[in-house]
Amino acid sequence: MGICAYCEEEKSLTREHIIPDFIYKVEKGNEPLVGWNEKAKKIVGGEGKIKDVCVDCNNVKLGTLDRYAKTMLQKSGVLTQNYLSKTLNLEYDYDLFKRWILKVSFNSARASNNNPKTFKKFVPYILGYEKSCDDVVILAGLYKPEILSADEILKYKGKFDIGPNGEFNPFHARLAWMPQVDPDFKVRVIVVGALLIHIVMFKFNLQAGYKRAKLRQWLKLNTLMLEVSPKRKALTVHQLDMTFIDAQEAQHSRMEALGAI
Repeated sequence: MGICAYCEEEKSLTREHIIPDFIYKVEKGNEPLVGWNEKAKKIVGGEGKIKDVCVDCNNVKLGTLDRYAKTMLQKSGVLTQNYLSKTLNLEYDYDLFKRWILKVSFNSARASNNNPKTFKKFVPYILGYEKSCDDVVILAGLYKPEILSADEILKYKGKFDIGPNGEFNPFHARLAWMPQVDPDFKVRVIVVGALLIHIVMFKFNLQAGYKRAKLRQWLKLNTLMLEVSPKRKALTVHQLDMTFIDAQEAQHSRMEALGAI
C-alpha cells in the first residue's frame, strides 16, 4: 500500500514503465537494453520502472494514453530501426498526445528525482480531469541520419540496419532537460527514434501574447522545429540539421566526466 503519484489515494501500488513498454521493445531489438539512470548517475540495463502508481491509474487512465500513443506512432512509421525519410507525417489527437507526453515526462522526473514538481501540476490534465493545458506547447522535429564511413559500414554491417549509402538513424529513446535559457519557461526533451519533441512549459499566469513572443524566440534558436497545433490533426515533421550523435554530445561528455564511460 502507498500513495499513488497520480490520484494521491492510498492504494495497492503497481510498477509503471518510465518509458512505455512498446518503445522499449523497439529499442531493444535483438540487443540487450542499455540506458542512463540519472538518479544513480550510471549506465544500467533493463527496462526502467517506478512503483508508485495504483492499478486503476496505471492500467486504465495511463494505459489508455500508452495504447493511443502506440497506435499513433506506429502509423507515423517512426517505430523502426533506421528511419531514413526526410519527413514524418504525424496524425494526432492533440490532447491525448500532449497528455501522453506529460505522463512519460512525469514518470521520468519522479524516477530520477529530477524536478518532478514541474509536472505534478499537470496531473489533472494527464488524467483527463482538466480539458486544456495552455501553459505547455509541444514542438516536433526529425533527426537526420548519420552517414557512416566505409570502415564503419564494414564494421557494423549485419549488426545494425544501415541504409544503401551508409545512412544510420537508429531507434533509441531518451528524456532530458534542455539548459534553461529563459526564466519564463523550461524545456523537456523526449526522443522516440528519429522523432525529437520539445515540451515548452511556461510559468503560470503569463499573458498569451507574451508566451507567443517567447516561443518565437525559442524557435529562432531551434530552426525547423514545428509546433504541434491544437487547431490541427496532422503535422508534417521536417528533418533538422542535426543527427542523433550531434544531439547526444553534451550527455556523452557529461557521462565521461562522471566516470560512467
